[in-house]
Amino acid sequence: MCGIGGVFNIKQTEKNKILTIFQDCLKERGPDANDYWANENQFLFHGRLSIIDLSDAGKQPMLTEHTVLSFNGEIYNFKPLRAELEQTGYVFKTGTDSEVLLYGYEHWGIDQLLSKIEGMFAMAIYDKKNQKAYLIRDHFGKKPLYYYKSKKGEIVFSSDIRAIHRLYKPELAVNQQALDYYFVEISVPQPHTIWKGVQQVEPAHYLTIDLEKQTIQEKEYWSIADSYFKQPAFKGGTKEALEQTEELLTQAILKRTVADVPLGCFLSGGVDSGLVVAMLASNSSEQVSTYTIGFDYGEFNELDDAKLIADRYNTNHHEIRLKPNVMDVLPDLIDYYGEPFADSSMIPTYYVCKAIRNDVTVALSGDGGDEGFGGYYNYTKANKWADYFATGNQAWKRKLYVPISKLLSRFSSKFRNYGMYTNEEIGSGLNLINRHMLFPIDNLGKLGRNADFVKQYLNDRLAPFANTNRVDQVMLASLKTRLLNDYLVKVDRASMKNSLEVRSPFLDKTLIEFAMKIPRELKFQGGESKFLLKKLGEKYMYSDIFTKKKRGFAIPINIWFKKELKQFTEERIFDRTFLENYNLNRDYIQKIFQDHISDKGDYRHQIWSLLCLSIWSKKFDV
Repeated sequence: MCGIGGVFNIKQTEKNKILTIFQDCLKERGPDANDYWANENQFLFHGRLSIIDLSDAGKQPMLTEHTVLSFNGEIYNFKPLRAELEQTGYVFKTGTDSEVLLYGYEHWGIDQLLSKIEGMFAMAIYDKKNQKAYLIRDHFGKKPLYYYKSKKGEIVFSSDIRAIHRLYKPELAVNQQALDYYFVEISVPQPHTIWKGVQQVEPAHYLTIDLEKQTIQEKEYWSIADSYFKQPAFKGGTKEALEQTEELLTQAILKRTVADVPLGCFLSGGVDSGLVVAMLASNSSEQVSTYTIGFDYGEFNELDDAKLIADRYNTNHHEIRLKPNVMDVLPDLIDYYGEPFADSSMIPTYYVCKAIRNDVTVALSGDGGDEGFGGYYNYTKANKWADYFATGNQAWKRKLYVPISKLLSRFSSKFRNYGMYTNEEIGSGLNLINRHMLFPIDNLGKLGRNADFVKQYLNDRLAPFANTNRVDQVMLASLKTRLLNDYLVKVDRASMKNSLEVRSPFLDKTLIEFAMKIPRELKFQGGESKFLLKKLGEKYMYSDIFTKKKRGFAIPINIWFKKELKQFTEERIFDRTFLENYNLNRDYIQKIFQDHISDKGDYRHQIWSLLCLSIWSKKFDV
């Protein structure tokens, strides 16, 4: 895992300035080495975190006579691709996946290469012969890749948006629509960024930059929508679904163990990371290293559940107990994220990554299990809607169904009350994909913001899946909302801040494609979220897994705002300049702050988003 950057069509920017900024902004992503390649008009930088082939032969940018590569990530199937290239006469000088990409591009071309590789990546390829450059991002957007075309015509790209900001700050202005989204969904909506004109390459897309014509064209090389609608439906039952899930997940885990450095696993008390650890340990002759974080707040601990799994599989287990001082890390962490970001679990994620990095360079996580197999509340809510409308198309059937369900639900919790499902607005895709964590979309005006872009953005993510059931629509759209904009950003920045590479078996392309084809009736048997993974958990983890309560990776910010963070927060979020810069309604913010302090309401996430934005604003001089 590394950091990449570069400038194409250099006009006036000094190369020494470019080098200094990339070295500074990407030093955590590439702590082991940094180098660059340049000619009169092009500049490619690479900061290396050595994972495979630790020798100097693996350094980048990597060159042939006609091609330059700067690559960030891992290609999990590079060994069979290497063998395929060797059969055609290519001779390899390194053991890296980077060299496979370099020769693969020259042999197959960009489209065929991208159809073959599996992994997480962001890369730049400069074709000297054809005077074209490519910026490419992985299937789900696990690795960031920002780009910007300056007023001078220079095209800059980077793993870190701060580098672009430092190079072209006078040209950049805040993207107010992205900020509207932030106040609803705690993050910035990709491919947009917080700066107008600065974009991210979309997941499963690549840009072709014609350096002579100075044009940029975008192309999608893989589509989850195509996979979903064009692949045959899954026809098996529970047994077959469990068998295939177990097989594909095992393969995904083992593919992600290739490394020439020590490897460990995150281990919470949940089913996702537990399955990764259990399946890896079951298929490995070596002891697995596991890491669990706990806080000095009882409701935020998962240490006991994690230890059950660690003991069962005799892992080399590490318990990390913390009582974090949030202000020791928050300002620096917000600066590293580069854009406004208000997922408070970024703090425990940062701490556990920091602790793991003391022992290992690569860690496996359970990220993606919820998105693929139905783990979130809004997914189960969507499933209840699907059940309601499955009672028949005739209105009279549903009218009869509602009072019967109300009556039965009074006698047993096994029966659902479908009364609320007569409200179509509550069951809309827009309402179900919105996580309702911050300021309500329909009340965003009270804050002083506008909801039009937010609604359009979420509806655009739902639109490709309009011709399917509500459950699949919301789950599929979530891959490009909560997963892309929040969870992957959180893990990438928190881990790379500590020079730690995190790999996610549940985000294996083949596994996700299979999971999305499993009918909702199998995913939510008995109304149970993540049913299939929990059934595997009964086999690999513990027998009472269905009774375990889902926990988030949280910190007690609700308590902090009433105690140690109260004065600091007030000073920041009620600062006159801050409020005016973002057109924020002081009276409304004052009300929710006082209601939270006096226990009249829980507004921890709203206040946290305001605090994080105020710190970001100071850091970036907005």
